[in-house]
Formats: sequence, C-alpha cells, structure tokens
Amino acid sequence: MVQKGRSKTYTEMKTSFMNQRSIVNGSRMKVIDLNTNKFQILPYNGEALEAQKYTNFNPLDAGEWKSPVRVSENLYKIEGAEGALYYNSQKKRIEKLENDDAEKSVHTTFAYDSENNLKSMVVSVMVSGIETKVVTKILALRSSAKFPDKLFEF
Repeated sequence: MVQKGRSKTYTEMKTSFMNQRSIVNGSRMKVIDLNTNKFQILPYNGEALEAQKYTNFNPLDAGEWKSPVRVSENLYKIEGAEGALYYNSQKKRIEKLENDDAEKSVHTTFAYDSENNLKSMVVSVMVSGIETKVVTKILALRSSAKFPDKLFEF
C-alpha cells in the first residue's frame, strides 16, 4: 500500500481468493480485478483511509505499559493493558506482539531482512479452538514521493 497525501492510496492485494488493485483519489475509488482486468469506479467517503492509519494499530498507544523485563540476552517483554510486545534491543525492532483474552488469542510475528527492513508479518488468530493465519509479505518498500501522480488519475 502507498499513501500519498491525505486522499490518495494505491493498494494491491494478492491472496488465494482475491487478486485486486484499488486506487483512491479524493472522493472516487477505482477497483481493478487483476485476473480479468475488469474495473469499476465507485464513490468513496474516506473510511478505509482512516482505518488504515498506523496510529489505529499502534500497540504502544493502548493503555499503560509496565517496565521491560529481559527474556533473553537482547529480547525484552513489555506487558501492557492490551497484551505484550517483544523488543530486540540489539536490532532495535519489535519481534512479536501477543494479545490473549478469554475469547481470542492474537499473535503477530515480524520477520526482517539483513538490513533490518520489514519483510513479512504473520498474524495468527485463535477463536474457539480454530486458528486462522494471515501472512503479509512486503515485496517492495519505497518512498511515496517517488510514486508517480499519474497512477492516481482515472
């Protein structure tokens, strides 16, 4: 996903059941089925852009946090009101997030490349003994400033 400014996003989703691109520009969204190349242009009210904001998913923004506890040489566990995160102090990155309550268990594991860039994220959700895993792979990271404005025109 690329977000350029407040009202433009470019997103591609490739899964076993969906292969689609969506482009948002202001009050319109173009959705393209990448298997058939068919598209439709729809009115858009901005809800998905609000939902995709990083701050909505920031675990450090959720309630109070305890002091870090060393788990191993460079790994620290930090518990909070909404779960726990595991931080690698040597590599300066979050390795795992855990949120367990009576109804469900959500564990997110992050994988990085040799340059410490995020490469993938695995979210495992367990509800009533049934586990669902979602794997997100980061294929390319680049600045939105280098993303051509022409891609948002339709």
